[in-house]
Amino acid sequence: MITALLIVIYIAFIGNGFTQSLFGAALPAIQADLALSLDAVNCVNLLIPASTAISSMFGGHLVNKFGTRAVLTVSTALAAFSLLGFSFADGIVMMCIIAIPLGLSAGATDAALNNYISLHYKAMHMNFMHCFFGVGMLAGPVIMALVLDSAGWRVGYRTVFALQCVIVLIVLISLPIWKKVKHTTNAVQAEPVVSENLSYFKMIKRSEIRLDWYMCTAINAIEGGVGSLGA
Repeated sequence: MITALLIVIYIAFIGNGFTQSLFGAALPAIQADLALSLDAVNCVNLLIPASTAISSMFGGHLVNKFGTRAVLTVSTALAAFSLLGFSFADGIVMMCIIAIPLGLSAGATDAALNNYISLHYKAMHMNFMHCFFGVGMLAGPVIMALVLDSAGWRVGYRTVFALQCVIVLIVLISLPIWKKVKHTTNAVQAEPVVSENLSYFKMIKRSEIRLDWYMCTAINAIEGGVGSLGA
């Protein structure tokens, strides 16, 4: 059961990768189809990660209140319908509106699953989970590229929506498993973990957390710079 749940988490993180890369792959076709300026589409590029960051900040509160499986179920479903919404968008305003729930779903999934893996599994499983995020990041543009020439970007979004629906179905089927492994996952931890809920003010006071923030900021800056230069 523990392994089955881990596979579900990996698959869910593939879906999380879809949400982060699909718009960029479809961007040239979207610009041409809707006659959008680069400034306009950058609003979408800003709203998705901004919404992701906001929901990640409150991810701990959501998990404490509703539980990991509830947050995961809602967020994966929200991502699916957001992808479908993009396929029907007729202008930049609608895209900006849809970008918000898409980003919120990604941040909630990220926070919930990172927290769950860190508490109940060995550190190597965290690395593997993020590898599957990379699989989703890669698969999204590949699927879009394959569909673009023959059917257009809207069908590309609907194709990924269908795949995301499969992921939602897998998450729903796995819901009973979460209950069964709830009290047994400690067996696969590298060492006992004592969880503690901290406010942001308390976290700032911890040097190890500040170091983690600095490293994350530096990595994102490097990633963004390389991405901009590559474009």
